[in-house]
Amino acid sequence: MLEAEDIEEGKMRTLDVFLQRNGKIRLDFTDESYGEVYIEVLNSSGQAVYSNRTNVIFDEVSCSTDKLSQGSYRIVIKANENFVDFEVNAYIVYTPDWKYPEVTTDSKKIKIVRGKTKKIKLYSNPQQANYEVYWTSEDSSIAKVMSDGTVKAKKKGSVKIYADIYTDDGEFYDDLQWTVTVMPKNPSFKSVSKKMKSFKQKYLKYKLVKKNKKAILYGGYNTVKWNKKVYTEGFGHIGTFYPYIELNKKSGKTSIELRFVCNVTLVSINTYDDMGLNRVSFESGSKNVKFDYNSSYKDKIKKGILQITNNGTVRLSNNSKENIDKISTLEKTLGRKHVTLKAYDTEEGAYVKYELNNLTKKICKKVISDYKKILEMY
Repeated sequence: MLEAEDIEEGKMRTLDVFLQRNGKIRLDFTDESYGEVYIEVLNSSGQAVYSNRTNVIFDEVSCSTDKLSQGSYRIVIKANENFVDFEVNAYIVYTPDWKYPEVTTDSKKIKIVRGKTKKIKLYSNPQQANYEVYWTSEDSSIAKVMSDGTVKAKKKGSVKIYADIYTDDGEFYDDLQWTVTVMPKNPSFKSVSKKMKSFKQKYLKYKLVKKNKKAILYGGYNTVKWNKKVYTEGFGHIGTFYPYIELNKKSGKTSIELRFVCNVTLVSINTYDDMGLNRVSFESGSKNVKFDYNSSYKDKIKKGILQITNNGTVRLSNNSKENIDKISTLEKTLGRKHVTLKAYDTEEGAYVKYELNNLTKKICKKVISDYKKILEMY
C-alpha cells in the first residue's frame, strides 16, 4: 500500500514491484483519499510506461496500466497540490496465457453433510490449457481432499482446503482456498426423542404426540403470580405460561423448536367513541398482543424477545440455531431474583405485568438448558 497524509505539492511516494510474467498493475484509491495527484509507472530503465493525472475527492478511484512484460517497475504518486492525502492499494493482475492459465472456481464456501463427498470444480482461461493442482486440507480429520479435488466430510467442523496451481512444467504460480463446513447428519426421530425423554422429571414431562412424527418435552407446572390491575384504558391477565420443546419429522427430516405457551387474555379494555364507552375483549393469541420481559421492577422492558402468535404460542428458536442470542439473554434473566413479565396490546395500549415465581423460572431454565443439549445433535 502507498500512503500519504497532508503532503505538499511536489512530494511523492514510491513503491517497487516485480512482475513475474506478463500482466497489468492496478491502483485502487480508497475513499479516504483527497487531492490531485500525478501517477507514473517506470520500467527498470526509468522510462514511464504509464502516466495519469487524477483528482480524488473522498471516493474510490481505480486506474490500470496496459499490458506490461515481465520485469521490475516503480510506482510513483506525486502530489499536484498541497495537503494531499491518499491510500492506494497496488495489485498485479497477470494476463492468462497457455503457460499460466487463470484458474477459478464457483464458490469459496462449501457445505457438506458428514459422510458425503463433493468435488470442487476448477475452470481455466484459456479453457484447454494444461496445469497441475496439488490439494491439501488444513485438518483431514474434519474434511479430507483427494488428488482430484473431491472433498470427503468426516466430522462436524470447519476447515480450509488449499489448491496450489503449477504450470505444466512444475512452476508454482497461483493458489486458491476454500472454507469447508461439515454439517452433522440430520438425527433420527428415535434418537432425538430418546434424548428428550431422558430429561423428564417431576415438573418436566415427555409426551409422544404421534408415533415417529411428533413429540414434546414441556414444563408441567403452570403457576405464575399475576395481578389484575387497570393500566391506561383497561386491565387484563395472563392465563397460561410454560416452555416446551417440540420435535417434528417431515419429509424424512427431523426438526426441533423451543416454544412457550403464552395464552394471554386481555379483557375489559376500554375505548371511547362518539357514542360513549365501548368495551372490547381481546381473545387469547390476539395478533396485537406481544410478550416482553425485564429482570427487575426498575429495569427497562426489553421489547421483542417474544411475540405471541395466533395460536397463543411463541417460537423462540429452532434447530437452525436462530435467536441463540435471545435464548442466552432470556436464560441469564431467569437467573435473577425478580423477573417481571409484561403482556400488552400494541394498538390499545393496555397491558398487564406479573412476576414469575422461583419454580417457574427453574423450569424455564431447565427446558432452555435441555434444548441447547439437543441442539448439539444438529
